[in-house]
Amino acid sequence: MPVQPSSFRAPRRWALALLLGVAAGLVPAAPLRVCMTDVPHAPWRLPDADGRVREAGLDFRLLREFERLGGWQVEVQLRPGKRCLLDLQHGLSDATVGLSHNSERADLFVYPLRQGQPDARLALRFDSYSLYRLPRTELHWDGVQLVLPKGGAILSQPGHTSSLFLRERGVAVDERLRSAEALLRAVLAGEAALAALHTTEAESLRAQHPELAGLVQVQPRLIQKPYFVVFSKAFAQRHPSQLGALWQQFQRAAQFPDYQRAAQEGAVQGAP
Repeated sequence: MPVQPSSFRAPRRWALALLLGVAAGLVPAAPLRVCMTDVPHAPWRLPDADGRVREAGLDFRLLREFERLGGWQVEVQLRPGKRCLLDLQHGLSDATVGLSHNSERADLFVYPLRQGQPDARLALRFDSYSLYRLPRTELHWDGVQLVLPKGGAILSQPGHTSSLFLRERGVAVDERLRSAEALLRAVLAGEAALAALHTTEAESLRAQHPELAGLVQVQPRLIQKPYFVVFSKAFAQRHPSQLGALWQQFQRAAQFPDYQRAAQEGAVQGAP
């Protein structure tokens, strides 16, 4: 069954303003299609009681605030992570929130740039990836060179930038599991030597589940990244003059206290 997009319900007054704006040529008629991965990632995407991501979490609140500021209606598309990036690549989605930059994505999507590099001033937040292992697992990682036990592989969530980072260093990556908790539990059970995970999410899970606290967070952390609102090339070609204003509006939308508090905590935990 195809995944159906969800959309936020605008107040009646906002809807009337939108219609008038469209008629006057001031507001785009089509909604901004924002693809988001359907895997929980606290506090940005939270599961409902049945474990499914729908509309709970700070990224959903960010999109509602973006809508409130005016100019665009948002249509949320919930997809598996790799599908989301493919839809963005092929113009079936217009944007995604909270995507880091790497060499592969640089050629596929449109980031806010400054002097040819991603402009960290327009990042929504910062986070890092860390490696997690059992106490008895031996490895060498000095921030530059990573050496695993012979035949070892590192678990990583599908489509995450940690996978490319590791493969560029000749490390085998296993992407068979989608959720961070599943990766941590696989390492705890001895099914894998290591897992590479967002530090903030992994530390939140270890605080919630005492049994996971027995895993060791490897130092130094693997990599630190800024996370951006990113647009598809097709959308950027249709709206080249509006991209700067859109990034600025997302910056304004992210100023509510809960988002800023979580972003600050992420910057602290994500620091090397």
